[in-house]
Amino acid sequence: MKIVRFGLVGIANTLTDYSVYWSLVMLGSPPQVANVVSIFLAATFSFIANRHFTFADSKGLTPFLQQATRHAGVTASAIVLSAAIIHASPTQFGPLLAKALAIPAVFLWNYRLSLGWVWARSSR
Repeated sequence: MKIVRFGLVGIANTLTDYSVYWSLVMLGSPPQVANVVSIFLAATFSFIANRHFTFADSKGLTPFLQQATRHAGVTASAIVLSAAIIHASPTQFGPLLAKALAIPAVFLWNYRLSLGWVWARSSR
């Protein structure tokens, strides 16, 4: 059931990410800058929602700061993955389609690292 909850948070997260990205690109922001800003805002929402909804049973198992630091690392790697996909996409796709193509890969990447590392039991 965790993947369903992660998916629900992911839908809200993706809507946040894509709508902020779209808005910034439409306002003239370079796509790579819009990508970093949109992922950062969406990741902040994602951390809070996943901590209290998806992985609530893991909340007390690992210290908050450790979870937040790990989540920040996963987010940084997601930015790199997303940026690489956007950069590698053919220019005729445009920045909005390129971002849409990055979303499924980033979702799978984030889920695997969240489940196995961010919210994993601490080895204290």
